[in-house]
Amino acid sequence: MKAAIILLTKGYQHPQFYETLIRRNAHIYENFNRRMKQEYPLLIFHEGNITEEHKQFILSYEKNAIVKFIDIGLDFKWPMSITMNEVKDHRFHLGYRLMCRFHSANIWKYVKDYDYIIRIDEDAMIGELNYDIFEYMKEHNLDYMPSRYTHEYHDLSNETLPQVAEKLLVGKWKAEDYNQTTLWVPYTNLYAGRVGFFLREDVQHFLNELINDKGFLINRWGDHIVHGICLKAFSDPTKIKVIHDFAYFHGSHHSLTINGRAVEGIMSEHEARVFNCVPSGKAEMHYIAAEKV
Repeated sequence: MKAAIILLTKGYQHPQFYETLIRRNAHIYENFNRRMKQEYPLLIFHEGNITEEHKQFILSYEKNAIVKFIDIGLDFKWPMSITMNEVKDHRFHLGYRLMCRFHSANIWKYVKDYDYIIRIDEDAMIGELNYDIFEYMKEHNLDYMPSRYTHEYHDLSNETLPQVAEKLLVGKWKAEDYNQTTLWVPYTNLYAGRVGFFLREDVQHFLNELINDKGFLINRWGDHIVHGICLKAFSDPTKIKVIHDFAYFHGSHHSLTINGRAVEGIMSEHEARVFNCVPSGKAEMHYIAAEKV
């Protein structure tokens, strides 16, 4: 069995800006890799703009045995067929949209030689994981292990993506399946997945058709909702299980997740109700578990 720990990052002008990445890697070593029978490689995808000097700087702090830098720049270019006048909702910059596209579809060809991956984003700091998540997935025949589920509250995505997905998934999925009353969208800043599932011919056909739709970049369709649709259309609930006995902190959302439950962080009102959280008063849309108040 081959497995890897992956992320997509960017190149910075000064080495000091890799501090979060270095800290993330240290958490992976201390709380996962060193505890396993074998160490799993870290794959660092980047846009081709991490210099050799900066790679050596990152590696000088590294305890994980294998770290590979992989240039995905060819798949991280804005298509000339989409003008800036067409782009909607400018809260989301172009790089973010390309990142969503990469994590939805392009990534799978880069990890085709692996059986499983776990994505741990640059700002995701993991707690102790005392079992081999990849061996667990193999033993239980799982396609996917999300860290938790989330709610897509981006109106533009909710208004445009379901209809396109329905046309591409005739007989497998309907727009009405987009109902999020029950959370089913994986929180993809940290998840484990079986590569073979996403490389299935039918899954690949759907993903490639979807990312080649201009609406993907124009409307900012997120990889989390794309993964959720794939799991609903092509997998089975018995092959999906939330990562257990595990906690981690997601920096950009100030979010603490414990055993699949958000106990603090930025979330929608709907998520807050599901996870029994209340406004913390720290920031807009920031909630905390009711029992902590």
